[in-house]
Amino acid sequence: MAQRRPAARPDGPGRRRREPGPGARRLGDLRKVGGILSEVLPDGGAIVGLGINVSQTQDELAVPSATSLLLAGAATVDREVLLTALHESFAGILGRWYDAGGDAVEAGLADDYAHLCGTLGRPVRVDLVGGGVLEGRATGIDGDGALLVDDGSSTHRVVAGDVHHLRLSA
Repeated sequence: MAQRRPAARPDGPGRRRREPGPGARRLGDLRKVGGILSEVLPDGGAIVGLGINVSQTQDELAVPSATSLLLAGAATVDREVLLTALHESFAGILGRWYDAGGDAVEAGLADDYAHLCGTLGRPVRVDLVGGGVLEGRATGIDGDGALLVDDGSSTHRVVAGDVHHLRLSA
């Protein structure tokens, strides 16, 4: 969501523009351009990291389903501009969340995410943490942020895993 928010231009006070971000892509191209990793620390805290493929060429990418901002035709691949835009966007999102007492639904963040999510409504395969695979249609996001996947017989909550978009059936 942060990449979809307008950010102040570093070269002009008060001027605003929409900066490209991890979601930048050519129409119809839903290849992965970044990811979020998190780890629980022994003391119960957490570390969260954000990785963005900024200027990699196709040969430099780890998997064929990935892309970079450069390959997706982003308006800029200047890391300072991108970092500034992400910082400002995250600050705005965090402010909305705090103002709503930590309630993503009340803050409107859950609706924003569902509106921007390119996965909802699509057939997916999820490589589950610890093994196993789930195939079905991504149908929604629950109140805790879990992806809901309907496999035809039941709806499953996915809180962790690698989600792959499948081709639509003819």
